[in-house]
Amino acid sequence: MRGVERAAEAEARRQAMEAKEKSKREARELARMEAKEAKEAREREKREAKEVRELAKRVAREAQRAKGREAIEAREKKERKAKEAKEAKKRARREAIEAKEKEKRKAEGAKERAKRKAKEAKEKAKWEAKEAKEAKEKAKREAKESKEREKREAKEAEESAKLGAREAKEAEKAKKAEEAKPAREKPKKAEKAKPAKMETEKVVEPTDGVGFYRGMVVLNIAPPIDPAQLDGLKKALLGVKDLRVVMVGGAVGEGSQILISAEEPIPLINILRGIPVVEEVARKGDEIQVRLKAK
Repeated sequence: MRGVERAAEAEARRQAMEAKEKSKREARELARMEAKEAKEAREREKREAKEVRELAKRVAREAQRAKGREAIEAREKKERKAKEAKEAKKRARREAIEAKEKEKRKAEGAKERAKRKAKEAKEKAKWEAKEAKEAKEKAKREAKESKEREKREAKEAEESAKLGAREAKEAEKAKKAEEAKPAREKPKKAEKAKPAKMETEKVVEPTDGVGFYRGMVVLNIAPPIDPAQLDGLKKALLGVKDLRVVMVGGAVGEGSQILISAEEPIPLINILRGIPVVEEVARKGDEIQVRLKAK
C-alpha cells in the first residue's frame, strides 16, 4: 500500500515537475514571442518612422522644386514681358519711321504731280497761244491771199475783157479780110494749148533711231486727213501706257496737231510706226511729223 502511494506521489511530483517545466517553457516561449513581436513592432515603427521621414523629405523636395519652377517661370514671364515691351517699342518706332517716310513720299509725289501739271498747263497754254497765233497769221494770210486773189481775178477779168474786145475786133477784121479773099485761101484756125498743171506733194521722210520722248510733244498730222483715220490714231494713242492725249486741234483739210504728254521716256517713233493707220513718221526738231494712210 505504501509503495503504491509512493509511486503515486512520485508520479504526481513528476507530473507537477513536467507541468512546471512545461509552464516554464511556455512562459519562455511566450516571452520569446512577445520579445520577438516587440522587436518586430519596434522595427516596424522604426521603418514607418523612416518612411514618414523619407516622405516628408520627398514632399519638401517636391515643394522646393515646385517653388523653384514657379520662380523660374516667374522670371521667364518677366523676361518675356520685358522682351515683348522692347519689341513693341522697336516696332512702334519702326512704324513711326515708315509712316514718316510714307508721308514724305506722298508729299514728294504730290509735289511732282503738281509740278508736272503746272508744266503741262504751261505747255498747253504755250501750245494754245501758238495755235491762236498761227490761226491769226493764217486768217491774216488768207485775208491777204483773198485780197490778192480778188485783185488778180479783177485784173484777169479786165485783161480778159480787153483780150475779148481785141479778139472780137481782130475777128471782125479777119472776117472782113476773109470775105475779101478767094474761097480757096481759107485761114487755118489756131489752136490754143492749155498749160499743164504740176502738183507737188510734200512727203515726210522717216528717220532712223528709236526716238525716246518724255513730256509734252506735238504731233503734226500732214494733210490730206481722213477723219476716221485721225480718230483711229487718237484711240491708238489713248491705249499707250504712260501717254496722255492733251489736245487735238487744227483743220482736217489743212493739217491737224495732237498735243500729247509722256510721263515716262517712251519710244514714241517706233510706237507711231506700229499704229496701223500711220503711213510715215519723221522727227522735225522737238515736233514729230505724221502722215496717215489714205483710205
